[in-house]
Amino acid sequence: MNINTFTRRQFFGSVGVVAIISFVLSLWINRTTWFLGDDFAILTNRYFAAASGNWSQALFLPHNDHLVAIPVLVFIALGHVFGLNNHLVYMLPAIFMHIAILFAVAIILKKRCASTLTALSAVCCVAFMSAGYEVLMMATNMAHVAPIFLGLYQLILVDHDGEISKRDIVATVLGIIAVFCAGTSIPLIAMIAMFLILQRQFKRAALIAVPPATLWLLWFVKYGTLNHGVKGDTQYTTFNKTAQIAQYVIKGLQGSLEAISHVGGSSTILIVLCFLGLYKKSVKSQAILMPFCMAVGSVLFYFITGFSRVTFGAPVSSRYVYLGAIFIIPLVFVGIESLLEQVASRHIFTIVATVWISAMGVIGFLAATETSPYSDQARINTILKARDLVASGSTEISGTPSPTFDPNLTVDWIKRLVDNDMWNG
Repeated sequence: MNINTFTRRQFFGSVGVVAIISFVLSLWINRTTWFLGDDFAILTNRYFAAASGNWSQALFLPHNDHLVAIPVLVFIALGHVFGLNNHLVYMLPAIFMHIAILFAVAIILKKRCASTLTALSAVCCVAFMSAGYEVLMMATNMAHVAPIFLGLYQLILVDHDGEISKRDIVATVLGIIAVFCAGTSIPLIAMIAMFLILQRQFKRAALIAVPPATLWLLWFVKYGTLNHGVKGDTQYTTFNKTAQIAQYVIKGLQGSLEAISHVGGSSTILIVLCFLGLYKKSVKSQAILMPFCMAVGSVLFYFITGFSRVTFGAPVSSRYVYLGAIFIIPLVFVGIESLLEQVASRHIFTIVATVWISAMGVIGFLAATETSPYSDQARINTILKARDLVASGSTEISGTPSPTFDPNLTVDWIKRLVDNDMWNG
């Protein structure tokens, strides 16, 4: 059977199979993971601020410079029901959004510009992208995944002809929700507006961009900060770091591109493929416009992140790689398809490439569970031992059991969690 003759039902059935495998893999890699760092920052200070009625502190104070009101609400709700006794339930929002992202990528590629086989290959690349392992191992990364998930479905909704419709209203609502999840939403909303502007849909672009941007600016004026917290730098002084920001963007894009192929140093080849796709299919054509705008969104993301984080060092965080790669993948795969258009054995090449990226991704995920601090049993045991001592009434322990990875989890907070029956083991 020729996979490119699949019906719509067969195609999305195939995507569903990939999604199920990805879901099972996500559950498997979380069998040994546990709360880390930022998780405790929300489950202690934010949780108890809400419990005492101080909702502005709980929801609106910036977390690593981000507005994360909705993820905090999710954590508070889960904390009330499960406490700290079940880490997996905190991971489920990010995992389910990751699965939804697979279907969004499939919809975008299949509708716009790619054959069935190429689209499935791209879906596999996202599903098993082990370079982005953090988003499927750390619960607070639901804040980072949510704008990606919402942004992709915004793109799908605004992808229609004509005047403003209910689809655009829903897309705007999704953008507003995204703003309350993380600052990652800002470059993605700008990317969607650009997609509409390039089609001369100015009213729809304003509808998509203005309400969420206005809400974010109002929050920033009231609660935001210009201080990076590193070396005394602020956004003002960062204006003088143009060269460093440019290097930050380039390194970020290199990392995201290499996450696609699982081959170090492959970024240059993949960039050539992107330009090949643009050359063979005019940027003005509907087929390539959305993948092009998505790739620009990836650049915008690294630029804005570099503007506020350049003093933290290179953009090596896997949650950055995850977003950067997802929004470049459509253009890369369109380029690959264009390159192989006249090659008789192109289907075999695509299948081999799909098997490679899937296998290397699964291997990478399994390796990450062995080396990441999320599943470091020594760290977990140290914290659990401190919890047991506190629960027994011991006063011989103080300070922070795991200061390197969990600086927010002090003995005082452990005592409060135990006393409030949130953490009984």
